[in-house]
Amino acid sequence: MNTTPRSQATLIALLPLVIVAALLPMVSAQSSPAAETSLARHRLYMAMVRKNYPPIPAAPAIQPIDNGDGDDAYCVDWSPAERATSYTLHEDDNPQFSSPATAYSGRQTRACFNGKAPGTRYYRVRGRNAWGEGPWSQTVSVVVPSPWGIWVIQNDTGGDLTVEVIGYETATFPPGRHEWRLPVGTHTFKASAWCGSLTDTITILPYQVSVETQFLCQPAVCPDWAEGWTKGPLDGSAGAG
Repeated sequence: MNTTPRSQATLIALLPLVIVAALLPMVSAQSSPAAETSLARHRLYMAMVRKNYPPIPAAPAIQPIDNGDGDDAYCVDWSPAERATSYTLHEDDNPQFSSPATAYSGRQTRACFNGKAPGTRYYRVRGRNAWGEGPWSQTVSVVVPSPWGIWVIQNDTGGDLTVEVIGYETATFPPGRHEWRLPVGTHTFKASAWCGSLTDTITILPYQVSVETQFLCQPAVCPDWAEGWTKGPLDGSAGAG
C-alpha cells in the first residue's frame, strides 16, 4: 500500500517533468543540431478534453399545459434550450410514447392546437442543432373533455326553479341568471317551479352559449284582483344565443 501523502505524491509525480523542463535549455545549448532534432521529436504534449462535446442542445423545460376552460384548444410552451437552433415536439396518447407523432418542428418555443378530440394527450420536446439532437424534456399532459355548450337560464318565476335534463343531471336555480354547462346534443328537459312544470327540448352546440331561456310564471286571470293571483302554468321562452 502506498502511504505517501497526496500532496507529496503529487510533488514526486511532477518532479521529473520539472527537471526535464529545467535541463532542456542546457541540453539545447550544448547539443548538436541532430540532438535538438531528436529532442523535438520526443516532446510530450498534454491533450485537452472539452466539456459538453459534441455541443448538442440541453434539454428544454416544458411548461404545464393550461386548459382551464376545458375546450378543444390549448398551447404547449417550453423554455429555450442552450445551444438549440430548433425543436421537435412529440405528441402521443400514452406517457410511454410508444407511437409518437411529431406535433411541431421549428424554431419557436410554443405550439398551439385546436379542434382536438376528447381524451388525454402527452407531450415532450427536445432541441437540435448542427451537431445533433439533445435529450427529451420531461413529459406533460392535457385532458380534452367531451364537447360541451352553455345553456343560459333566466329564472323569473319568483322562486326556485328545478330543471332535470333527462339522462344527465338535475339542478336547482334561485331567481336570476345562470349558466349551465351541458354535453353537446339535443336534450329533453323538465322544469318545475311553484306555479307548475313543463317539458321541452334544447339543442346544445359545442363551446358556446347555445340557448338562452327565460322561465316565468304566467298568472291566471282572476276575476277579483284583490284576492291576488292564482297558480298559473310555467312558461319557458327559449331563443338561440
